[in-house]
Amino acid sequence: MAALWGWLRNIVLLLLLILGVELLLPRSTFRQYLRLVAGMILVLAVLEPVLAWLTAGGPAPAVSRAGSAAARTASALAGGALPGNLAHEVQLARDRQVQEAFRQRVAAAVRDLLLSSGTVSAVRVEVLLEGLEITGVRARVRSRSGSLAPGEGERLGDMVARYLGIPRDRVSVGEG
Repeated sequence: MAALWGWLRNIVLLLLLILGVELLLPRSTFRQYLRLVAGMILVLAVLEPVLAWLTAGGPAPAVSRAGSAAARTASALAGGALPGNLAHEVQLARDRQVQEAFRQRVAAAVRDLLLSSGTVSAVRVEVLLEGLEITGVRARVRSRSGSLAPGEGERLGDMVARYLGIPRDRVSVGEG
């Protein structure tokens, strides 16, 4: 919308300039040539967006300026051509999203595994990550019988460690 207003403003300014020059010239045959040239310039100014679209094979630059910042950012994200600091921030944001999605998927898998054991009725899981490496899993379970049987927490911890393929000392399963 801003591009349209800018284009209209340019047309109005051009018209005012043409009228001002015409008023300053004396009445003569030279005035008709001025009107011809000014009219051609005005027609080109009005048709500028259409001509730009036809020559570029896409939207006219005057029209596309309104969303140019968003378009540049989107194309830069797609092509990876962002300035150094911004590219780094975008990469960090992507890494955090991937890490959070991974954390949630591992937590859901551990929750499902513990619920399928038959002895657990509720589970709360916390997954600790360093990058995409699992550094720890803490699970708090509620037993169907009210309390875990002796050794049941260890058995469930072993099951989770084997399932995730991590050392047993990184897994903690307790009541809570």
